[in-house]
Formats: sequence, structure tokens, C-alpha cells
Amino acid sequence: MSDVEKSLRKYVIGESEGARNLRVQILRVANSDVPVLIGGPTGAGKEFAARGIHSLSARAGQSVAINCGAIPENLVEAELFGYERGAFSGAERRHIGHIERANGGTLFLDEIGDLPLAVQVKLLRVLETQCFFRVGGKEEINVDLRLVAASHKDLDQAVGDGRFREDLLYRINTILIDVPPLCERGGDVKEYFSLFIENYRERSGRLIDIEFEEDFWDGLEKYNWPGNIRELKNIAERAMVFFEGQTVSKQDLFSTLISGNNLGLLEDGKVSGEIERGLGFEDLLDFEEFGAEEPGANLGTDQVGLFVEQLFENTSKNEVFDFDTIMGDIETATLDYALGLANGNVSKAAKILNLRRTTLASKLAKRKK
Repeated sequence: MSDVEKSLRKYVIGESEGARNLRVQILRVANSDVPVLIGGPTGAGKEFAARGIHSLSARAGQSVAINCGAIPENLVEAELFGYERGAFSGAERRHIGHIERANGGTLFLDEIGDLPLAVQVKLLRVLETQCFFRVGGKEEINVDLRLVAASHKDLDQAVGDGRFREDLLYRINTILIDVPPLCERGGDVKEYFSLFIENYRERSGRLIDIEFEEDFWDGLEKYNWPGNIRELKNIAERAMVFFEGQTVSKQDLFSTLISGNNLGLLEDGKVSGEIERGLGFEDLLDFEEFGAEEPGANLGTDQVGLFVEQLFENTSKNEVFDFDTIMGDIETATLDYALGLANGNVSKAAKILNLRRTTLASKLAKRKK
């Protein structure tokens, strides 16, 4: 493996066909100065691909990244182009914008489809002339930069809807690179997860002990990761917090890590769409292992009886029990168990428990408070 390939693997890891093709595309375009448009779903690693392009290029300047959708519309122009003192109320000193900071390097505009139309016009001029004015400035500034842009939106559709300039799309779409979603890179999931675990240990400054059962890795690869690499990183860090000093199983993955991370209960009791997407839980869990014969089967009351029996056996005869606390613990355990069987899908968990979906969502919402 060449040094160039080793360097690129810091940004695009894995041996799946999607990862290998992505590295090939980056290697092909890195040394040119033409604009690159990176497509792919949110959280798939578009910024890492952009960093890889810059790191392998011959450009001596820095790589400057900005998320166009994260800046208020009235501040986008000032952040990109900078401004002079007195250009507007509150402009007490000169401010160097992202375009100027990227001189000699690479400017990465993430979610470029969110740029206001007025700013799109000025950006096009920069790309055509390599010149610009700061807001409130009279001196034209020359700049040498390469543009790498990214968007999870369909920019052709945005052009048709009048939300994106066609001439700007032609200018930035010289080379198109698609970053595949994580669900198409199943073989890379374990490598990414292990990397995030090690990164977490390094940041914490201590050797955190945690183990994973074999069925955990199977579940990790079969889940469809709607949030892509970003979601996977969150799950890895969540595991380090919740399961330090323990061994994590597939049941833990779906009952605690994924369902707990994605359960975005809204005020009206509805659940965010992310958790509704994914493989059916019959594809992810072995039901006999957890005491359910098939999807939709009710949980057996014998398990509850066993729980209560063990509770009384393991405590002193003189101890006074709080009935509400015991029932609350049983309900919590039952809800978590059903969510684990259902891969965090609230509708399917409600069927397992023979509850209305709204009833289950309400119970889960109360736990969040």
C-alpha cells in the first residue's frame, strides 16, 4: 500500500466496494483544481471526503469548511466574504471571511443548496473571476481557491423549483462524487465503530474496559443506519458511557443504544420518522433467544412472575417494599424488553405489548421527562 493510499484511509476507511470506489474517485480528482460536488445522504461522511481531496492535493493553503445551512440567512454573506469596519451596525472591526481564509487552499461549502440566491450570484462571480469584495469594502481582493461543495439535496430539483441557480450548478458540478450511505457499506461498520471507540478512549485519557459479544457485531452490520456514520459514532460513544466494564450484546444494542438514541418523541406523542425506518426486527433478532416465538407475540407473564419471585427471595423478610416502585420497575423493564425485540420501532413494540401505539408513546414520553 502506497503512502498516498495510507493517508487517504484516514478519511475513508473500510474495504467495502463503496469505500474502495470512493477512494479511487478521490485519488483521481485530488491533484486537479476543478470544482467538485459531493453528493450523498446526511451523515455519510461528505466532509471527510472533502478533507481527503484537500490532503492529497498540492494546495499549500488550509481547508476551510462551512455549513451553509447552519448560518442565519442574514449572516451568510458576511461570513463568506468578510466585512469592513462600519459596514453595518455592530461591525466594529474588519472581519476576514471564509473565502479569504481559504486563499491558496480549499473552500468546502457543505449543504450548498441552502445558500440564499443573492449569495449564490456573488459566489459564482468568485468562481469565474477569483476576485471578490468584502461587505462594505471598495478594494477588490484576489483569491486562489478550489471549491469543494456538498449537498444531500437534489440540486437539479432545486434549480427547477427556482431555489438554486442553474449557472452556479453548472460551475460547481464539474466533477460529481457520490458518498454511499453506510447501509451499502456493511463490511465497514465494525471498522468505523472500533475507530470511534478508540477515539473516545483517547479523548477521555483512560483505558475504558468494554467487550462486545459476537451477536452484537451481527446486529450492528444488519441495522440499516438511517443516520449513517454520524449515527454510528453516537452509538459507539453511547456504548462507552452506558456499558463501561460490561459486555454488550445484540439485545443491548437494540433495546438501549439504538432505540434510546433515536427515540425522538415529539410533544404530540408522535415519534420521529428515523426510528420507523430500518430492517424489520425479525431480521435483526432471534426471537427464541428472548422468549418470543414470532413478531407480534405477547410477552409471557411467567417472566414477570419470575422477576417478582426473585425480588422477594433476594431481600430480607423484614424489608418493606414500595408497591409503586416495584410496578414502575416492572413496567420499565417490560417496555425496554419490547423495544429491544422491535428494534426500537414503537409501532411494533406496541403490537408486542397489545397496547395502542399512542399509549406506548405516552409512557415513553413520561420517561423522558
